Amino acid sequence: MLDIGAWDGAFSFECERRGARRVVAADYFVWRNGGDKGFDYAYRALKSRVQKVNVRVEDLTTEKLGAFDLVLFLGVLYHSEDPLCYLRKMRAMCKGKAIIETNRCGRLLPTSDGVLSAGIAGERSHKLLGAEYRLC
Repeated sequence: MLDIGAWDGAFSFECERRGARRVVAADYFVWRNGGDKGFDYAYRALKSRVQKVNVRVEDLTTEKLGAFDLVLFLGVLYHSEDPLCYLRKMRAMCKGKAIIETNRCGRLLPTSDGVLSAGIAGERSHKLLGAEYRLC
């Protein structure tokens, strides 16, 4: 099991508790500036075997970590300036099921050409799967 954006490792540790043979907790966004103290504390307290990997989503590869039957991708996608790249990376790491949870900011608004646009006026906009969206 691969937990992308593991933060404090709650889901990683729960999968380990439920019997997952291999659990990899990956994060960079939170852990890069010492935000991994909660993970480290739980790791020691639980006498865990979860593998901690400090890696950016953009740098995930099957060559480094392998592929996983289950990938958790919770609360990560909306942090990306290139969500499609993040989804491709997540998919490349997954040989089974993926669970994706994300947030959307702004409102969906029709543009003049009938395409739905999400976001706040005046911010950078991008195309995703043929729809325009603006970064929050």
